[in-house]
Amino acid sequence: MEIPVHPCYIFIHIKENEVHKLFVEPLYQSSGIGGKLLEFAKESFKTDFLWALEKNIRAISFYEKHGFRWDGAERVSEFDGALEVRYVKDKGE
Repeated sequence: MEIPVHPCYIFIHIKENEVHKLFVEPLYQSSGIGGKLLEFAKESFKTDFLWALEKNIRAISFYEKHGFRWDGAERVSEFDGALEVRYVKDKGE
């Protein structure tokens, strides 16, 4: 019997106190892995902000669920010109 092997792409990139990138392969989204990575970053590296694509409603909902709120800051992505919004950790977190 052959067991299928599926590579798992999950990572977090922390830059000083910023969650610079967080990616969980769609197959593993909603499994709790992303939340654990984000909590690890907040607790171990004192991360307190991140940038999200304005149109990525699923990611924004995830960040809000984990204690981040939009602070009104926006910028244009250097990569593709898309609008990004800044989310900061709630003071009570």
